[in-house]
Amino acid sequence: MPGYIEHTIVTDRQSIWTFTGEVGVVQKTIQLEVNIKKWQKPTSITFELKGLNENVKGHGYFNAQEIDWNHTNITGFLNLSAKGMLGPMVNSILRSYVPKTTVQLTEAVVLKMKQSQPVPL
Repeated sequence: MPGYIEHTIVTDRQSIWTFTGEVGVVQKTIQLEVNIKKWQKPTSITFELKGLNENVKGHGYFNAQEIDWNHTNITGFLNLSAKGMLGPMVNSILRSYVPKTTVQLTEAVVLKMKQSQPVPL
């Protein structure tokens, strides 16, 4: 996934994800704490995001719906917003960045699922 650097599992419900991206003309590295709020394996996961080195917050989810044995529909959603003095400027950049990143992240989840063993939904 473009921008992804690494992630660290803290607990079974918390991880730290590190991304890099452009905010205007500045290259930024952002660390996000991801806290899983609800997890219904293997079909649904809901999470909250909190910036560790930037003043951002958000939430999102992934849902899987079995179409047939060989096909699954994956839906991903991500809402991320910046706070503070630079919030309005950063949010204008996020409006174009977040939808594209959500699609890329969802596609990365799908790829990882295809590489894994099938799990009946």
